[in-house]
Formats: sequence, C-alpha cells, structure tokens
Amino acid sequence: MISADLVFFQKSEWEHVTFSSDFSCSYAILGTYTLLVRGNGFTTEETERASLAFGKRIADKYIPSDGPFILIHDWRRYRDGTLQARKLFMDFIVNNKQLKLVVFCNCSWSQELSIRLGRALGFLKTGIRICRTYHEAVKVASFYVETGSLPPDKLDPFAFLHTKTARYNKELLGYLESIDWKSGKQTGEVALHYRHPLLPVFDSITLIRSELEKTFRERDKAEAALREHQQNLEALIHERTAALKASEIKYRKLLELTPAALAVLTPHLSVSYVNAAFTTLFGYSLDRFSSPSSFTATLCPDPAMEAQFTFFLASHLPEDRDLTCTTDNGTIIYVQVSLNTISDSLLLSFTDITLRKKTESRLFELSLKDELTGIYNRRHFVSVLSQELQHYQRYGTPISLLLFDIDLFKVINDTWGHPAGDFVLRELSSRIAGQIRDIDIFFRTGGEEFAVVMPGITLEQGEIAAERLRAVVADTPFLWESAEITVTISIGLAEAEQPNTDPKSFFRKADNRLYWAKKEGRNCVCSSQ
Repeated sequence: MISADLVFFQKSEWEHVTFSSDFSCSYAILGTYTLLVRGNGFTTEETERASLAFGKRIADKYIPSDGPFILIHDWRRYRDGTLQARKLFMDFIVNNKQLKLVVFCNCSWSQELSIRLGRALGFLKTGIRICRTYHEAVKVASFYVETGSLPPDKLDPFAFLHTKTARYNKELLGYLESIDWKSGKQTGEVALHYRHPLLPVFDSITLIRSELEKTFRERDKAEAALREHQQNLEALIHERTAALKASEIKYRKLLELTPAALAVLTPHLSVSYVNAAFTTLFGYSLDRFSSPSSFTATLCPDPAMEAQFTFFLASHLPEDRDLTCTTDNGTIIYVQVSLNTISDSLLLSFTDITLRKKTESRLFELSLKDELTGIYNRRHFVSVLSQELQHYQRYGTPISLLLFDIDLFKVINDTWGHPAGDFVLRELSSRIAGQIRDIDIFFRTGGEEFAVVMPGITLEQGEIAAERLRAVVADTPFLWESAEITVTISIGLAEAEQPNTDPKSFFRKADNRLYWAKKEGRNCVCSSQ
C-alpha cells in the first residue's frame, strides 16, 4: 500500500521543461521529502547540464531541509546514458548534501552492478537501495519517510542469473565492498580458488590497494607533519600578535604622554588617531572627524586656508608649514605643522606658535610705527608712497601728498621743556588722526615733520582737507600742566601728475610748497608754488 504522503505531485510550471524532449530527465515531487527522477536518455552535455541544474533547483526550493531528502531514480527509459551523463548526475543531484537515500528502480543487471560498484568505491556517498519496479521504490521511500530506516533488502542482484559470470561478478563486488577505500585497508577476507578466472583482476586490485595503503600512510604522515607545523605556526602567530599588541600599547601610551599635539591620518586623509595633547590644544576629539574632508574643514577658518592645508597633506613631503587654525570654542590660533610619513600613514605634529606670531606681528608693527606718537614712521612712508604712486600710474586714480611741520617747535622745547614738546607731538598726532579719512595714511617723517598720503584726492579737495587740519591745530591751544601752548603748522600740498610720478620728485614738489608756506609767514597752506 503506497503511503498517502507519496502521491505523485507535478508542478504545473514545470510542464514545459520536465517532459521536454530537450531535457534528459523528468522530475516530480512525491509527498514532501521525495524527488522522482526519470531518465529520458542523454542528448548533449549542454542539455544534460541544464536538465540536472533544473532538478537541483527543484530540490533546493521545494524539499524542506528539516527532514531526509529521498531520490527515486527510475531508469525505465534510460538506455543510452554515457559516463559523462552519469558523472553530471552525481555532481548535480546525488552528491547533494541534503540527500539521505537514493532508490534505483527498473535497472538492468549491468546498471545494478555499476551502482553497487559506485557505492563500493565510494563514489555514491548516500544510502542506496535497488528495486525491481517503480512500485517497490515508492514503498521503500514511504517506509524510510515514516520510520527513518530501510526495510530488509531481500533482493540479490545476481540471483536471477544462474551463471558463472554472475557468480564471478558477485565475488568481485564482494571483494570490492570489503575494502575501505578511504584508508586502502581490507575489512574482510574473500577466499578465492587458485583457478578462479578473475584471479589476475583480484591481484591487480590487491596491488592497487597496497599502493593506496602506502599512499594513505604517507598522506597521514604528511597531515600529521602539517598539523604540527600549523600548531607551531599558530603558536608563533599568537606570540607575534601578543608582541605586536604589547608594542602597540607601548607606543600608543608614548603618543598619549607626549606633550606635542599629534594626529595620524590614512593616505586618504581619514583621521585614525589623535592624542590627548591634540584635544587639549584644539578641543576636538577623534569622533569629530567622521570623514576625510571634515579634518581640514574643521581646523581651517576659511576655504583658502583649507585648500592650502589639503595641498600640504596631499604632497606627503616631510616638511613644516605655518597654518591658521580654529579651535572648538572659535578661537583663532597659529600652529606649525610637521608632516612625516610612517608606513602607509601620515603623522602630523602641531606646535602652538600663537604667542610667537603675535610677538612677530607686534615687532613688525613697531618697526613701521613711530614709538612716541603711534603713527607710521618714515621707513613705512617711503614704501607706502611708492605703492600708491604705482596704483596711480596703473589706474589713473588721483592722489595727493600733504607735508607739514610745527612752526617754531624749537621755541616750544626751549620754553616749556622737552616733555612739553613730546606732549605737543602726541596731542597734535591725535588731532590730525581724528580729522583724516580711514583710507588716508598718516606718518611722522622727522622730529616735528609729518606727512599724509591721501588716495583719491585731487589738489582742490586736498586744499579743503589741509585747511581743516591747519585750523584744528591752531584754533585750540594745547594744555600742558597749567599752561596753554599755542601751536601752528605750515602745510605744503601737491597732487601727482604725469609724467613726474616717481616718489622723489613727488615728495620734492610737496616739500617745496611747504618751504613757501613757511616763507609766507607760517600757519598757512601752500599748494601752487
């Protein structure tokens, strides 16, 4: 009685392939765990591969993995199979890891011998059962599904052949099945008559088995040596790994303890490490730099500085560079960055040079300014006048130069003393600075001599400005302690004109007019001599 679970079940979507003449096998599902394969005959290797690959997909998709996968192979019409076809069948179907049992039916005696030899030689790695009919095969599959075991096998594959050839084949099969082909050793004994016609075959198999046993011994010896070598290698790797880890911990601690602010970058400029000194200097921890561009974008206050920093990093050249950076709280600091390459990483060392930069800036500023009055000195006057005249020559924008000095300044010093003279110089500088434009540039060119460079001012406009400066000095006395000191200035004014635009001639022109202002009685503006 066939189990109700093994009802023939044919998927409708398989019809155009499973029974197609182009396919060498037909397929159907019996119950839940049994796949029926019916051989139609080998056509070409390409169609065989397509047919068997389709069968494997059916098994993988429709047969659950939680139970025994059973294959019924019906050879009723499979009469022209080739060695290649059988090999493909085993590669695709029989050696499926989920397959537990193959039930063959409708086989010829030579096919049965082939199956049993395949099992004896270890080519078939699953359980096998050979049945005479398809009905018997279904009963065996049903029994295995229900009990998990096979019913007793009463079929003698050679019982129906009462010939010497059948007996010889049976003896040969028994001898082959007595050999463990994984080790080459014989698990049982087969007694042979000295006149047995297959004695040369048995001797050949014995010789092969002997060579196999020798080969397997050598293999086992090689495997043992390999295992020992692998164990030694694993021990060495473990030792080296531990040493590397200890070294990494040591150097990471050194990096953490060093007072220099350090950052380690990959070749793609991703930040892999920053030490405590870096976080102290900038206020940023490692998690602030999530992408390669975030490092330069976070540290640099503007795109121009970011581009400069990125170009410096991309060069991979071991050198130093001064950069302007932004800290986490928005403070602008100046740092010197040292770049070095270590293996495939970039090591950046940051030194805070903000104080040095400010000192240098202050020293530079002092080199350009008059110490007493705080306005620019004569050295800077020469540089600025030259630059402004170059601008005038290029663009034609008017520029005027105003020179003045304090009338009878020696009398002030002689009458009130040098401290009073210094006070007058500072107070006068303050008054003049309060009356000129932001773009006008004010200089002390000598003891009591001054200059104002006025970009964009014509001679007529300059006369108005000069008169205003003269009045702001003369109209209000300078209060020194309890005394009032009357101070006046004489002014010479000139506008740049082509072709006399060199600094010396321009200065000489304004200086000549200052001379005429003094000659005219002082406390006046001269712009025409």
